[in-house]
Amino acid sequence: MNIPKIKTDPNRPHHYIIGTRTVNNISSDNYGKIKLYYGPIYFTNEDVENYKLAIMLSQDKLLHTNILEALDIYNCSELYFNLRGINLSAHANAANLFHFTLEEKLNEADEWFCMFVNNANTDNKTLQKLKGAKIL
Repeated sequence: MNIPKIKTDPNRPHHYIIGTRTVNNISSDNYGKIKLYYGPIYFTNEDVENYKLAIMLSQDKLLHTNILEALDIYNCSELYFNLRGINLSAHANAANLFHFTLEEKLNEADEWFCMFVNNANTDNKTLQKLKGAKIL
């Protein structure tokens, strides 16, 4: 599966993946601006570790566990399908994916990421932070 690699940091256990696109409709007032297209998808370090364990189990030649069974065992099916879906959709729609790790969970993640992406259109510092988080 071509799913983005997710790195973990014990000091930053909360993860978000978002997808953005540049508006390319010439007749739009927002032409050339970056807009939030997907997400955010939220997960934790524990989810990432469970996901890695499920992948290892599914590749074990002795136990012959298929990927769906392994994902169910480690309770990470939702993360797997969310990541796979956003990855496939981003490829199909020419979107960019970004991974953010935070120390604390955001209460209003949808609104926060909308504002963050909108600010990237006018604030170079925010744009650089966005570019630094790019994974696809």
